[in-house]
Amino acid sequence: MKKLLNRIRYALTTEPLSHLDQLIALAPGQTGRILRAKRWRGSMGKVGENSNIGYGLMVLGASGIELGENFLCQRNCTLSANDDGRIIIGDNVFLNHNVTLDSGFGGLITIDNYTTIGMNSVLRSSNHEYERRDIPVTQQGNRPGQIVLGEDVWIAASVTLLPGTILGRGCIVSAGSVVSGQYPDYSILAGNPARIIGLRGNE
Repeated sequence: MKKLLNRIRYALTTEPLSHLDQLIALAPGQTGRILRAKRWRGSMGKVGENSNIGYGLMVLGASGIELGENFLCQRNCTLSANDDGRIIIGDNVFLNHNVTLDSGFGGLITIDNYTTIGMNSVLRSSNHEYERRDIPVTQQGNRPGQIVLGEDVWIAASVTLLPGTILGRGCIVSAGSVVSGQYPDYSILAGNPARIIGLRGNE
C-alpha cells in the first residue's frame, strides 16, 4: 500500500498539467467549453476566436496544432500532432463526435474553411513502415505523409482518410468510405476503396 501511495504522490507532483487537462476536458456544459478554449489557447500554436471545444477532447502535441475562427468540435474528439506532426485547421470547421485527426510522426493534416467531418471518422496522415520481415511492424518506424481537405468539404460518418489523400474544394465523401489519392473539386466519393460516383451540381 505504501508503494502505491508513493507512486500516486510521484505522479501528482510530476504530472500536474496532465491532471488539470483531464479535469478541464471533462468539465460539463458551456463552462467546460469556455475553459477548454482558454486552456488550449495557451498551448496550441493557435486557437481562433469563438472556438467551441466539446467534452472529452484529447490533445497530443499541442504546439503543432492551429485552430481557425469559429472552430467547433463535439464530444470525445482527438487531435494528435505528436513527434513533429502538424494539424492546421481553417475557419468555420466542424468536427462531430469521436473524430480523430492524427498527424503524428511528422505528418501533416490541413483542413480548409467551412469543412465538416462526420462522427467516428479518422484522418491519419502517417503510416507504419512494414517492408522488413525480420522485425515486427511496430519496430520499423513510421512514414510521414499528408492529408489535405479543400474548402467546403463534407466528410460523412465513419470515414477513414489515409495518407496521401487530397480532396479538392467542395468534395463529399459518403459514410463508411475509405479514401486515399487525389480527387478534383466537387467530386462525390463512395466505397472501399473510394471512387468518384458523381459531381456536385450535376443532375
